[in-house]
This record gives sequence, structure tokens and C-alpha cells, in this order.
Amino acid sequence: MGLLGRAAPLRRDLPLRRRPDHPGPPPAPDSLARLLGPARASVLVLLDTPKSTTHLVALTGQPLGSVGRHLRVLREARLVRRRRAGRSVLYDRTTAGEVLVEAQRTA
Repeated sequence: MGLLGRAAPLRRDLPLRRRPDHPGPPPAPDSLARLLGPARASVLVLLDTPKSTTHLVALTGQPLGSVGRHLRVLREARLVRRRRAGRSVLYDRTTAGEVLVEAQRTA
């Protein structure tokens, strides 16, 4: 239930949880996973397009708190930026984040 006792609207554009038959996100490159940790690296790799924390939770299967901590660390390292889009906050990679991900893919 949302505020005032009304049910919160269901967003049908985002999966609520990963289905068992869904393969999940592609794994981060090994060298990037060793540098950042596999969970944080997977968040960085998924941010090739802007995504909300809710979308990242659905894609990774990680708890909301974990995704939020990973985003904070990536933001502090200037690998990720955030911007408001209406009522949502979207995250995507900075130029530094792009360079890091691409360097690991081509290595």
C-alpha cells in the first residue's frame, strides 16, 4: 500500500524480479570484476544506457541497499553520474566509466 492507503501503481515497463528462465545480465569482464568486485562491476557494465536503481535491482537481483552503495562508490569515483528525470533518478556512466569498461573489453 502506498501513502493514504491506496495501492501504489505498478510499473509494467520494468521487471519486478528476475525470472528463473531469464539468463540475467552478462558478466563483467574478469579484470574489471577483480578491480571493482563482481557486483559493483556488473552495475557499471549495465549502465551503458541510463537506468534507475529499481531497474538495476531487477536486472542484477541484488538488494536495493547494495545497488545504492555500489552507485554511491561509483559516483564518488566519478565513474557514474546521476540526473533527475521527472520523479526518477537515472544513472549512467561518465566518460571515465566508459573508458574503463571499454578498455577491459578490448584487453
